[in-house]
Amino acid sequence: MADGLLIDFKSDKHPHRFPKASAWQLLGYLLLDTADHYRIDTVGFCLSRSAVLATWPVEDYPDLLGTCRRDLAALRSVFAELLAGRRADAEPYTPEDEDRVRRLLQNLAPVIEAGHCPTCAQPLPEATRRPPQVLHHLVPQPRPGHAPQGSPPRLSLLK
Repeated sequence: MADGLLIDFKSDKHPHRFPKASAWQLLGYLLLDTADHYRIDTVGFCLSRSAVLATWPVEDYPDLLGTCRRDLAALRSVFAELLAGRRADAEPYTPEDEDRVRRLLQNLAPVIEAGHCPTCAQPLPEATRRPPQVLHHLVPQPRPGHAPQGSPPRLSLLK
């Protein structure tokens, strides 16, 4: 953390196979600043073995991950509610916790207006104004056999 920049340092031998879990972890770090105390405006990775610093404005980073809800304040609010009253080393999976998490995820579900993509909530081009049937215009689709249905999109951060 320095001057609004949240950096996650990575020392991977194979940066071209950057794990998507690392990208999601960085979003988690951003959301942990639930009250925006640090005024983070940029997030990024420093890939020490490759001498690469890749950064994004916080407004753009959720888009890269394919999130439907892009309002950072709403994401932080639900994340704070999810963590409220929890210890860092507590077992997270009781039936009550599962119900609570399910309700919180429903609160995160975007309200998608007519004429917007049901996957990313972005406005559809005027010519179509109907949702794409098979391919999505922003989130790359996994190749058959490479990713399970419903998994987050693969990021290519270093290309």
